[in-house]
Amino acid sequence: MPRFAKRKKEAAPEPEEEEKEIKEEEIQEEPPSIEAESKEEPARAERKKLSPFEQKLNNLFAFVFGRIPFVQRMFFVHHLQIMVKAGLSIVAALKILEAEIENKKLKIIAGEVRQGVERGKQLSEYMSA
Repeated sequence: MPRFAKRKKEAAPEPEEEEKEIKEEEIQEEPPSIEAESKEEPARAERKKLSPFEQKLNNLFAFVFGRIPFVQRMFFVHHLQIMVKAGLSIVAALKILEAEIENKKLKIIAGEVRQGVERGKQLSEYMSA
């Protein structure tokens, strides 16, 4: 039978030494005080408030570059379809939808479509654009 030589194991660092180092680091770090946090909160709130000009600028930017959500577009077309099937004229259905829509951009578009249809243009011309 072969004989195995016993080797000496290298001593691993004691876990107690590592724990002591971690504890010393934790002691050196001071937790943030409650007073410091409460002083930062009002400053954050003040930064978030926009002037009336900035609010108007944000609204304009959102209106010009914002998109109408897909769900709202689908509801618009579905409600238009239901009203036309119920016997309302397209112009009357568009007037009702224009009055009921909350999205400003969609409301303006519905008004433009209604005005175009009243002038004699085809609905499909406005819906494709």
